[in-house]
Amino acid sequence: MIEKIYHTVKKAIRREQLADPFTISMYRFSPYHACEHGCSYCDGRAEKYYVDGVFDRDIIIRENEPELLELELPKLRERAPIGIGSGVTDVYQPVEVNERLMRRCGNILADYDFPVHILTKSSLIIRDLDIWKQVNERSGFMVSVSLTFADDDVRRIFEPGASSVDERIEVLKVFKEAGCSAGVLLMPLLPGITDTDENIRGLLEKLKFIDLDYIMPSYLTLRPGRQKEFFFKVLSEHYPHLLERYHYLFGKELISGRPVYSYRQSFMKEIVPLFAGINTLTPHRVYRNRMPVYNEVFILLDHMRELYQHRGVDITHLRESTERYNAWVMEEKRFFNRRRSLPSGYIDSRLFEITESGELGVILSNERLTRFLEAVILERKVFSYTELKLRNTEKS
Repeated sequence: MIEKIYHTVKKAIRREQLADPFTISMYRFSPYHACEHGCSYCDGRAEKYYVDGVFDRDIIIRENEPELLELELPKLRERAPIGIGSGVTDVYQPVEVNERLMRRCGNILADYDFPVHILTKSSLIIRDLDIWKQVNERSGFMVSVSLTFADDDVRRIFEPGASSVDERIEVLKVFKEAGCSAGVLLMPLLPGITDTDENIRGLLEKLKFIDLDYIMPSYLTLRPGRQKEFFFKVLSEHYPHLLERYHYLFGKELISGRPVYSYRQSFMKEIVPLFAGINTLTPHRVYRNRMPVYNEVFILLDHMRELYQHRGVDITHLRESTERYNAWVMEEKRFFNRRRSLPSGYIDSRLFEITESGELGVILSNERLTRFLEAVILERKVFSYTELKLRNTEKS
């Protein structure tokens, strides 16, 4: 039985200086805190996130979130994606059935020009398909569905309150058929349980008939403290034979919760190759034109570092040039933020200006990357994440 805790909050939208390369959003909000899904591995259980009470029973409901959203949206200076959800909650958890905060927020968002990205593992989102189709037609909508289990019996052990495997696959089908961007967050993959060849291939088989935009695999992290302790309790009840292995993998008690280096290396060498030909990051064609170009380039450069590193390419020069570009952007952001009279497209206009004048090349100190970004910024070409090459069309 859950306990509903109603809160009145002072602010709804959290703003970032630059778009987040994972959530592909610059603004975020969530009408809930804590989560009924009760996933045993959830990072939100960690002390870092300050979730009081019993994580999957004491659910905080930010009851005035829709009203705040309506007040704050007109004040946002730049058109950029809004991410809904977080690592400590699912905005379509069961409490939403009656509270309907997401439906109210969606109706408000449908009247504005902000793209939306929702992360969920709940089929309840289908209830609001009519709203998200409106948002998609006006500004763009993307849904990322967390899905790591091919077997529902195993899923119930670790995700007792979440939607079934088939229900989540239905979410992906429905939203793709509606013309929305959709992908899978294949994370976290549990060592010896879901990071197996059998489980991954089983999932890919179930997903192969859906034209997904991306499938992002990643490994399990267990932060020392509540999160790790809770997960180990579930593991000892259902997979006691794996306890010794997990004690080794997570024995260093890293603050980040990451497993030992050798496992992370084997993950990259053995698991990531299973996704050959599949976008393992949100591809450029999806977020292109959904945010200011300077932010698009920021995400693209971040993704390129990861893509090339996964292929064993030395990214030293790319990293150095990216840091110089980011420093330029942050300086422009500081100037922009201090002057409310500047138009919303000010930083983009500066980016086009320095690209056309050749100043971008001086900033980057990287001739090859400069030519590449000139094609992206001035010619609006699309970078294919699977082919690692520029294309004239948005198919990649």
